[in-house]
Amino acid sequence: MTVQLTSEEQKELYRLLNSHFNESELQDLCFNLDVDFENLPGMGKKDRARELILRCKRHALTEVLLTELMEMRPDLRVTVERLLLRKSLEVKQWLETDQANIRIGLSFPTDMQVIHEPVIPAFGRIVGLPEEGNYWVVGYVLTDIEYEQGGSDIDEEGCWKIDAIHLGAATHRFFLRIFTGPGNRVAESNEITIVRR
Repeated sequence: MTVQLTSEEQKELYRLLNSHFNESELQDLCFNLDVDFENLPGMGKKDRARELILRCKRHALTEVLLTELMEMRPDLRVTVERLLLRKSLEVKQWLETDQANIRIGLSFPTDMQVIHEPVIPAFGRIVGLPEEGNYWVVGYVLTDIEYEQGGSDIDEEGCWKIDAIHLGAATHRFFLRIFTGPGNRVAESNEITIVRR
């Protein structure tokens, strides 16, 4: 995948580099990317951070820059993964919810998908949420009883990623609930079936 950032996403990356990297760390990032920090146009950290982003864009190295950024600063992994997730998200299946205007798009997993790992991520996009408010999504697995799994914030574009869905049985029913606060459920999705072999 070649990552092409929008103008707003470039600004977000620029703010990230300026607020979380000092000049020495920015030099290390350039070194790891085989970019000569001293030959980047401009004076000071801000100018060179901007020029590094533009250089990576011109040479189709934006994904490499984001990956290296996560390696150097694991504390920024979630922020950068969200940026990458928005760029690569392909909804493969839409789930209806108990609210007619809200639908949950699944990129992974999908209905009747055969899984070989005991722990998987789940990610996708949600449409139809009211613009005001902060939302998060929680995954649930049903075998003999309901097991709450991980959760994720839903970003302004409706993207979400749950890092760990635990699959302990052979067949699992999986669904999602959307919340705005503790105990304040907004919607619940239809179920899909996940098969573990």
